[in-house]
Formats: sequence, structure tokens, C-alpha cells
Amino acid sequence: MIVKVWRRVRKLPSHLFRRCLRRAFHFDRWHITALSERKYARDIIAHVNARPAERRGALVEIGCGLGDIISNARYARRLGLDREPNVLRAAAFLARAKCKGRIEWGVFEFPRAELEGRYDVIVLVNWIHHVRPDVLKAWVADYMNGHLADGGEIILDTVRDADYEYNHSIEHLTDALACRVERLGQYERQREVFAIGKA
Repeated sequence: MIVKVWRRVRKLPSHLFRRCLRRAFHFDRWHITALSERKYARDIIAHVNARPAERRGALVEIGCGLGDIISNARYARRLGLDREPNVLRAAAFLARAKCKGRIEWGVFEFPRAELEGRYDVIVLVNWIHHVRPDVLKAWVADYMNGHLADGGEIILDTVRDADYEYNHSIEHLTDALACRVERLGQYERQREVFAIGKA
């Protein structure tokens, strides 16, 4: 029965499918935008998957939403974290239904929750515009110094748009770090995506 329903529902256009998913799992409407509509997310996936195989051990995405990035990342260990339990249940359902392999999921309330472990890639995109610059800067430094593997990268975005609570500057976020900064691209709403790696 579930398989029959899944076969019918997955044939819907992305936006209708995600609306059905939202009705079933009761998550915030913010998450219904499909991967096909977010070039920056597709570029992040391409970038993290282009890393050498020996540098694709573990990836964590904080604020993973429905898991579009993490479920398409080809890493030995993948951890998707979000503050919304309902969206995590929907992400886990999608990943299983699409046969995306093993992904760990967990509730994570930034900045109160403590990140554990070391990762080759830490992804922080599409939500950090609600975090004060001083708080975000401190946590980027903590993640880089305490949770990033040698040769690892933090992927984050900045936006220059008055509709967002905070418009971060990559220079401000990284000026106290010994790091290299690579811009991965520019997108709508003056969004820029960066990869920050240890120097």
C-alpha cells in the first residue's frame, strides 16, 4: 500500500509533492522549495562531492531541512541536524524512499547544542541570517578549530538583503582565523556561498 502511494505521489511536480509532504509531516512551509529551484544548493553538492575520496569521510549539515544537500553528498558518514523534529522525520522518510543510503538525523538547536565529532565538511547554509554576527563568528571559529578535520571545509552563505535579519560579511566572520576562503558562487538575493578551509 505505502509503495503504491509513494509511486503516485513522487510523480507529482516538486512543489506539489513537497506540499503533500508538508501536510503529512507538519513542518514549516519554508522547507517546500525544491532542490531544482536552488542553484546554490546544487553547487554545494557538486563542490563537496568533487573533494578527493580520502577527504570525504564525514559531513554534517546543521540546518539540513529536508536533507537535499546531505542526501546527495557522497560521504562515508552523513549527519543531518535541524531544530525541527517534524522536518527531520520528513527528511528521513525522503532519504529512505529515494534509497539515499544511511544518514544519521538529530535535533540540534544552534547555538545551544554542542557539536560532537570531527568532520571533513560542515555545512551551515540558508539559516545563519537569523544569528547575530558575533555569535556566528564565535561558532565558526569553534567549528573550525575543534570539529574540522585536517583539509576540511566549512560551507556557509552570506546574503545582502534587507528582508533578512542579519547580513553577514565573510571578512568579519573569518578575519581572526588562519584560513583560506573560496567563493563558490553568487546567487539571487545577493547570496554568496563560501568554502572556508584551514590554511
